[in-house]
Amino acid sequence: MTFKFQRDTCDYCKSAKADPSWPLYRSQCKGCAIRALANSPSFHQSSVDGALTQTYRDALSLVFGDGWSAAHKQIKKEHERIKELRHKGAAK
Repeated sequence: MTFKFQRDTCDYCKSAKADPSWPLYRSQCKGCAIRALANSPSFHQSSVDGALTQTYRDALSLVFGDGWSAAHKQIKKEHERIKELRHKGAAK
């Protein structure tokens, strides 16, 4: 069973675009789910390992079903966006 999102983005996503540490997520928002996984320990461990961990792969399947591979690409892109924004903030 795949999670059914009610929206692709929301006001929390908009706030998170400017603040890499934005702490809030909406459960029915695809953008928030992508951001949550991009900040998750399981994504981090997969990055360290250089391969998808079973925990991260299970989360992808649970949330995105058959669309997990496309979601993974979006999550990696979101992770890079957050990392870049944090780096810019640290350089100030």
